[in-house]
Amino acid sequence: MRKCWFTYNLLVSYPRRFFRKARREVREVLKFFGDEDPRVEKTIVAGLLGVKTCLDVKALIREMREGDGTFIRYTFRWIPVERWVKSDIDSMKEALEELASQIEEGETWRMTVEKRRYSGLHKSEIIRELAEVIDRKVDLENPDKVVMVEIIGGQAGISVLQPEELFSSRTL
Repeated sequence: MRKCWFTYNLLVSYPRRFFRKARREVREVLKFFGDEDPRVEKTIVAGLLGVKTCLDVKALIREMREGDGTFIRYTFRWIPVERWVKSDIDSMKEALEELASQIEEGETWRMTVEKRRYSGLHKSEIIRELAEVIDRKVDLENPDKVVMVEIIGGQAGISVLQPEELFSSRTL
């Protein structure tokens, strides 16, 4: 069986009926920041774009947050993805063990799990299992780092981000 891994380094949510406008908005934003030819496409999940850009997506999000957000009308959340793995617990744990080194000694963290087209485990079970590999203090209200786990069917995108590396037009 052929394995087809996502190569997206950014996921962007949008209202389901606005695919074309959301795709155009993402392309325009990325062009403004220096990517003339990003790949922006539908995923298997309605309302979610997969994006492959040559830009440093964490730096992109930090820059976007510095603006007033008036340039964002058709998209909601912009989420960087550092690594794609199978959506089984062992694969996700292995990836997180490598990425967890980004959470420094003395830093706090929290985990956010989004499941789409995945019925394997309950969100709380995933968090409990994955949290075992991070030996740092948890802070759900004001963490230094956010572990993002974006599960889309058989694949999981995992990132360790600073709070300012997540963008939501709803909080502007």
